[in-house]
Amino acid sequence: KQLSFSVTPDNAVVRSISWASNDENIVTVSESGLLRAKKHGNTSVYCVINGSLKSNDGIVTVSKPTLTLFANIDDGLYEKGTVVRLTASNHQAVVYYTIDGSTPSKNSLCYSEPICLDKDVILKAVAYHDDYNSSSILTKTYKVTSLKAISTYPNTETEVGGYTSFSVTYNQNINKGDNYNNVSLSCCGQKIQGQTFISENTLYFVPDKDLEGGTYTLSVPQNSLIGASEGEE
Repeated sequence: KQLSFSVTPDNAVVRSISWASNDENIVTVSESGLLRAKKHGNTSVYCVINGSLKSNDGIVTVSKPTLTLFANIDDGLYEKGTVVRLTASNHQAVVYYTIDGSTPSKNSLCYSEPICLDKDVILKAVAYHDDYNSSSILTKTYKVTSLKAISTYPNTETEVGGYTSFSVTYNQNINKGDNYNNVSLSCCGQKIQGQTFISENTLYFVPDKDLEGGTYTLSVPQNSLIGASEGEE
Protein backbone atom coordinates (compact mmCIF):
# COMPACT_ATOMS: atom_id res chain seq x y z
CA LYS A 1 0.00 0.00 0.00
CA GLN A 2 1.22 3.49 -0.87
CA LEU A 3 1.19 6.06 1.95
CA SER A 4 0.57 9.78 1.50
CA PHE A 5 0.67 12.76 3.86
CA SER A 6 -0.79 16.23 4.26
CA VAL A 7 0.71 19.24 6.02
CA THR A 8 -1.01 22.19 7.64
CA PRO A 9 -0.97 25.08 7.22
CA ASP A 10 -1.12 24.84 3.43
CA ASN A 11 1.78 27.26 3.00
CA ALA A 12 4.18 25.21 5.17
CA VAL A 13 7.53 24.50 3.50
CA VAL A 14 8.36 20.79 3.16
CA ARG A 15 12.06 20.34 2.41
CA SER A 16 12.31 16.60 3.18
CA ILE A 17 10.21 13.67 4.31
CA SER A 18 11.10 10.20 5.54
CA TRP A 19 9.00 7.26 6.65
CA ALA A 20 9.49 4.80 9.51
CA SER A 21 7.82 1.79 11.08
CA ASN A 22 7.66 1.13 14.79
CA ASP A 23 8.10 -2.60 14.16
CA GLU A 24 9.89 -3.60 10.97
CA ASN A 25 9.32 -7.27 11.80
CA ILE A 26 5.67 -6.66 10.91
CA VAL A 27 5.84 -3.98 8.21
CA THR A 28 8.51 -1.87 6.52
CA VAL A 29 8.15 1.46 4.71
CA SER A 30 10.23 2.53 1.73
CA GLU A 31 11.58 6.05 1.22
CA SER A 32 8.63 6.72 -1.08
CA GLY A 33 6.11 5.56 1.52
CA LEU A 34 5.36 2.09 0.12
CA LEU A 35 4.29 -0.37 2.79
CA ARG A 36 5.53 -3.98 2.68
CA ALA A 37 3.96 -6.52 5.02
CA LYS A 38 6.35 -9.09 6.52
CA LYS A 39 4.23 -10.98 9.03
CA HIS A 40 0.85 -10.73 10.71
CA GLY A 41 0.40 -8.36 13.65
CA ASN A 42 -0.25 -4.72 14.59
CA THR A 43 2.14 -1.78 14.54
CA SER A 44 2.23 1.87 13.53
CA VAL A 45 4.05 4.00 10.96
CA TYR A 46 4.88 7.68 10.82
CA CYS A 47 6.71 10.24 8.76
CA VAL A 48 9.34 12.82 9.73
CA ILE A 49 9.18 16.15 7.94
CA ASN A 50 12.20 18.40 7.55
CA GLY A 51 14.26 16.06 9.73
CA SER A 52 12.57 16.85 13.00
CA LEU A 53 8.77 17.19 12.78
CA LYS A 54 7.15 13.82 13.51
CA SER A 55 3.66 13.08 12.23
CA ASN A 56 0.86 11.31 14.06
CA ASP A 57 1.15 7.51 14.07
CA GLY A 58 -0.84 5.59 11.50
CA ILE A 59 -2.02 2.19 12.76
CA VAL A 60 -1.27 -0.75 10.49
CA THR A 61 -2.80 -4.22 10.85
CA VAL A 62 -1.38 -7.09 8.83
CA SER A 63 -3.82 -9.98 8.63
CA LYS A 64 -2.79 -13.60 8.31
CA PRO A 65 -3.00 -14.91 4.75
CA THR A 66 -4.85 -18.18 4.23
CA LEU A 67 -3.05 -21.33 3.15
CA THR A 68 -4.17 -23.25 0.09
CA LEU A 69 -3.63 -26.96 -0.39
CA PHE A 70 -3.38 -28.92 -3.64
CA ALA A 71 -3.26 -32.56 -4.73
CA ASN A 72 -1.39 -33.57 -7.87
CA ILE A 73 -4.28 -35.74 -9.13
CA ASP A 74 -8.03 -35.16 -9.12
CA ASP A 75 -10.81 -37.47 -8.03
CA GLY A 76 -11.12 -40.59 -10.16
CA LEU A 77 -10.20 -44.19 -10.85
CA TYR A 78 -6.47 -44.95 -10.73
CA GLU A 79 -4.14 -47.88 -11.14
CA LYS A 80 -3.02 -49.50 -7.91
CA GLY A 81 0.27 -47.94 -6.81
CA THR A 82 -0.54 -44.44 -8.06
CA VAL A 83 0.86 -41.79 -5.68
CA VAL A 84 -0.84 -38.65 -4.40
CA ARG A 85 1.34 -35.63 -3.65
CA LEU A 86 0.04 -32.84 -1.43
CA THR A 87 1.45 -29.31 -1.76
CA ALA A 88 0.66 -26.26 0.38
CA SER A 89 1.06 -22.66 -0.79
CA ASN A 90 3.78 -22.24 1.86
CA HIS A 91 6.32 -25.05 1.74
CA GLN A 92 6.91 -24.80 5.50
CA ALA A 93 3.28 -25.57 6.29
CA VAL A 94 2.52 -28.85 8.07
CA VAL A 95 -0.13 -31.01 6.41
CA TYR A 96 -2.32 -33.53 8.24
CA TYR A 97 -4.58 -36.00 6.50
CA THR A 98 -6.98 -38.92 6.82
CA ILE A 99 -7.90 -41.60 4.29
CA ASP A 100 -11.17 -42.81 5.82
CA GLY A 101 -13.22 -39.68 5.13
CA SER A 102 -12.96 -38.36 8.70
CA THR A 103 -12.13 -34.71 9.38
CA PRO A 104 -8.36 -34.13 9.66
CA SER A 105 -6.77 -32.33 12.61
CA LYS A 106 -3.36 -31.95 14.19
CA ASN A 107 -3.91 -35.39 15.72
CA SER A 108 -4.23 -37.01 12.27
CA LEU A 109 -1.51 -38.54 10.10
CA CYS A 110 1.26 -36.04 9.32
CA TYR A 111 2.09 -35.85 5.61
CA SER A 112 5.79 -36.47 5.00
CA GLU A 113 5.87 -38.44 1.74
CA PRO A 114 3.57 -39.17 -1.21
CA ILE A 115 0.55 -41.32 -0.40
CA CYS A 116 0.48 -44.61 -2.33
CA LEU A 117 -3.01 -45.72 -3.38
CA ASP A 118 -3.53 -49.42 -2.76
CA LYS A 119 -7.27 -49.33 -2.03
CA ASP A 120 -10.27 -47.02 -2.41
CA VAL A 121 -9.88 -43.97 -0.16
CA ILE A 122 -11.58 -40.72 0.70
CA LEU A 123 -8.63 -38.42 1.33
CA LYS A 124 -9.10 -35.33 3.46
CA ALA A 125 -6.22 -32.99 4.29
CA VAL A 126 -5.58 -29.62 5.92
CA ALA A 127 -2.46 -27.40 6.15
CA TYR A 128 -1.27 -25.42 9.18
CA HIS A 129 1.34 -22.69 9.69
CA ASP A 130 1.70 -20.27 12.61
CA ASP A 131 1.81 -17.24 10.32
CA TYR A 132 -1.18 -18.31 8.21
CA ASN A 133 -4.82 -19.16 8.60
CA SER A 134 -5.24 -22.89 8.12
CA SER A 135 -6.32 -24.07 4.69
CA SER A 136 -9.81 -25.25 3.93
CA ILE A 137 -10.14 -29.03 4.01
CA LEU A 138 -9.09 -30.65 0.75
CA THR A 139 -11.27 -33.65 -0.13
CA LYS A 140 -10.48 -36.17 -2.87
CA THR A 141 -12.14 -39.51 -3.61
CA TYR A 142 -9.89 -42.09 -5.23
CA LYS A 143 -10.95 -45.49 -6.51
CA VAL A 144 -8.24 -48.03 -7.23
CA THR A 145 -8.16 -50.63 -9.96
CA SER A 146 -5.74 -53.42 -10.79
CA LEU A 147 -6.64 -52.93 -14.47
CA LYS A 148 -3.56 -52.18 -16.56
CA ALA A 149 -2.93 -51.78 -20.31
CA ILE A 150 -0.37 -54.31 -21.51
CA SER A 151 -0.32 -53.64 -25.27
CA THR A 152 -1.71 -51.37 -27.99
CA TYR A 153 -2.21 -51.64 -31.71
CA PRO A 154 -0.85 -49.86 -33.68
CA ASN A 155 2.18 -49.05 -31.56
CA THR A 156 2.34 -45.56 -30.02
CA GLU A 157 3.45 -42.78 -32.40
CA THR A 158 3.16 -45.07 -35.46
CA GLU A 159 1.83 -43.35 -38.60
CA VAL A 160 -1.14 -45.18 -40.08
CA GLY A 161 -3.47 -44.81 -43.02
CA GLY A 162 -6.11 -46.67 -45.03
CA TYR A 163 -8.23 -49.26 -43.24
CA THR A 164 -6.92 -49.52 -39.68
CA SER A 165 -8.58 -50.58 -36.43
CA PHE A 166 -7.16 -49.58 -33.07
CA SER A 167 -7.03 -51.65 -29.91
CA VAL A 168 -5.82 -51.66 -26.30
CA THR A 169 -5.34 -54.98 -24.50
CA TYR A 170 -5.52 -55.17 -20.70
CA ASN A 171 -4.30 -57.60 -18.05
CA GLN A 172 -7.84 -58.86 -17.39
CA ASN A 173 -11.27 -58.92 -19.00
CA ILE A 174 -12.96 -55.52 -19.11
CA ASN A 175 -16.46 -54.02 -18.96
CA LYS A 176 -17.83 -50.58 -19.80
CA GLY A 177 -17.32 -47.83 -17.22
CA ASP A 178 -19.19 -44.54 -16.74
CA ASN A 179 -17.04 -42.72 -19.33
CA TYR A 180 -17.08 -45.47 -21.94
CA ASN A 181 -18.90 -43.26 -24.45
CA ASN A 182 -16.04 -40.74 -24.21
CA VAL A 183 -13.46 -43.12 -25.72
CA SER A 184 -12.32 -41.37 -28.90
CA LEU A 185 -9.85 -41.40 -31.77
CA SER A 186 -8.34 -38.15 -33.03
CA CYS A 187 -5.75 -36.79 -35.43
CA CYS A 188 -4.46 -33.19 -35.40
CA GLY A 189 -7.20 -32.20 -32.97
CA GLN A 190 -10.02 -33.63 -35.11
CA LYS A 191 -12.16 -36.48 -33.77
CA ILE A 192 -12.62 -39.48 -36.05
CA GLN A 193 -16.05 -41.07 -36.29
CA GLY A 194 -16.16 -44.79 -35.57
CA GLN A 195 -17.44 -47.67 -33.44
CA THR A 196 -16.10 -48.81 -30.06
CA PHE A 197 -16.56 -52.32 -28.68
CA ILE A 198 -15.08 -54.73 -26.15
CA SER A 199 -14.05 -58.34 -26.60
CA GLU A 200 -12.84 -60.05 -23.42
CA ASN A 201 -9.73 -58.09 -22.34
CA THR A 202 -9.42 -55.87 -25.43
CA LEU A 203 -10.95 -52.53 -26.33
CA TYR A 204 -11.39 -51.87 -30.06
CA PHE A 205 -12.06 -48.71 -32.05
CA VAL A 206 -12.98 -49.16 -35.73
CA PRO A 207 -13.17 -45.97 -37.85
CA ASP A 208 -16.22 -45.56 -40.10
CA LYS A 209 -14.00 -45.02 -43.15
CA ASP A 210 -10.43 -45.37 -44.35
CA LEU A 211 -7.98 -43.01 -42.71
CA GLU A 212 -5.67 -40.50 -44.30
CA GLY A 213 -2.01 -41.00 -43.44
CA GLY A 214 -1.04 -39.48 -40.10
CA THR A 215 -0.48 -40.05 -36.39
CA TYR A 216 -3.67 -40.93 -34.49
CA THR A 217 -4.40 -40.89 -30.77
CA LEU A 218 -6.85 -43.26 -29.08
CA SER A 219 -8.02 -41.58 -25.85
CA VAL A 220 -9.39 -43.77 -23.06
CA PRO A 221 -10.50 -41.40 -20.24
CA GLN A 222 -10.51 -42.40 -16.59
CA ASN A 223 -13.58 -44.45 -15.61
CA SER A 224 -14.07 -45.56 -19.22
CA LEU A 225 -13.39 -49.20 -18.33
CA ILE A 226 -13.56 -51.42 -15.27
CA GLY A 227 -12.01 -54.79 -14.65
CA ALA A 228 -14.56 -57.58 -14.95
CA SER A 229 -13.20 -59.14 -11.76
CA GLU A 230 -13.65 -55.92 -9.79
CA GLY A 231 -17.31 -55.22 -10.46
CA GLU A 232 -18.41 -51.63 -10.80
CA GLU A 233 -15.86 -49.16 -9.44
